[in-house]
Amino acid sequence: EDVPVVAGDTVYVGPGTYRELLTVDVSGTAGNPITYIGDYLGTFTDGVGGVVRITGSDNDQTATRANAITATTKNYRTFRGFHMDTTTSTTVNQNGGTDWIIDQCFVVNSASCPITVAGSGQLRTTISNCVLFGGGGANGIIFTHTSVVDNTAHEVNNCLIQSVNTGIRDDRIG
Repeated sequence: EDVPVVAGDTVYVGPGTYRELLTVDVSGTAGNPITYIGDYLGTFTDGVGGVVRITGSDNDQTATRANAITATTKNYRTFRGFHMDTTTSTTVNQNGGTDWIIDQCFVVNSASCPITVAGSGQLRTTISNCVLFGGGGANGIIFTHTSVVDNTAHEVNNCLIQSVNTGIRDDRIG
């Protein structure tokens, strides 16, 4: 994101461990999303492949960052093929964005909720083919806002959600 991406870009992320927070700074557009693909086969990056991991830890043991991916009112974004873990809060925090796709991701969070979609502007978030592990009695996915938000058209399909009290929590989101 620090080298500006623009609507329609596809970014292939090579295998490795990325000890950082990805803050989404730019929106895609309808028909031209910005797509990040974890290239675990190595087809577009190193030719070898492996896990593409974003972690909130500096030492692989202690969580030091709140999120692996965070965004506020950014739209038309796709994240596919990532392993995300060891954060102090929500692993993926999407606040008020539209038209997000989180696909084929493995998301672990022992402190809170693996994926949170919040804010009054949230619309059409699709979470598919993911494995989500929570902890501490958390939720697997939470769609939330402080007042009622109608007709959000969110979709969750083909996901395994384990080790949480509530798989999908919906607070005032229609």
